[in-house]
Amino acid sequence: YILACVVWSPTAFAKLEAADTVKESDLASLCNTVGGACGWSCDSTIPSDRLPGCTADSTIEVTPTSIAGTEIPGANFKGAIEMRQCLDGATEGKCETATEKFKQWQCHKCQYDPSAVGKDDRRLQIIPGGLPDGLEDPDPAPVLPVNPLAPATPGLPGVAGTSAGPTIYTSLPRFRVTVSEVSIPDGSNVFSQPRTFLLQSSMATKGTWTKLYKATTGTTRPPVPLDSHNKPLVVQDQEEESVPVQDAFSKHAMSLNQQNRL
Repeated sequence: YILACVVWSPTAFAKLEAADTVKESDLASLCNTVGGACGWSCDSTIPSDRLPGCTADSTIEVTPTSIAGTEIPGANFKGAIEMRQCLDGATEGKCETATEKFKQWQCHKCQYDPSAVGKDDRRLQIIPGGLPDGLEDPDPAPVLPVNPLAPATPGLPGVAGTSAGPTIYTSLPRFRVTVSEVSIPDGSNVFSQPRTFLLQSSMATKGTWTKLYKATTGTTRPPVPLDSHNKPLVVQDQEEESVPVQDAFSKHAMSLNQQNRL
């Protein structure tokens, strides 16, 4: 299960940013909108509805008070979420989506090198005025991504053990999260634009959600896509610009767009 948790509250955002795992019962107080994809991806032929609370078209069943058939006490989720794969060849930073369902997404190989980069190799990208209350300077000790491989979510990136060498893994493609049928919550302590966190779970970890992507805050270089021969598609220049570091406040931001009307 891959779940998008949409957040409007700065307080809830700070709690999610600081947490590595989230109890399912806490989603009621942290997320305003939830939804996502489920089943087996990477052009799998396994029916998605073999998973409880997963539809035949690889969508998590969500109601205002439940996720994948499990009631969440105190929940009042609003709106709807859709996840779609980005087409290949799209302009960098843009995402033109495909119509295929999650199980039909086309995955690819990536190589991740957990070797830490020095502080001199980092380039901080941060919003004017500094971080909001509750967030810390993104310059901690090096952190390696956790291993999120789970039976219900094949193809997700992970690092086996703590070896310092590069790891080749099957990666999900880029995808876009779209939220609809929602309005800005009342009150003054809300973001002008919502933030979203991507979480994952499985039957083996039922009741607990972990982050799909582990933040490295510029301590390691990003994964490199590979071709069919496990060779990097882009050769990295040793003299290239330093690794960019983006603050979490901006990284999780969504953009608001008025949908076309007929």
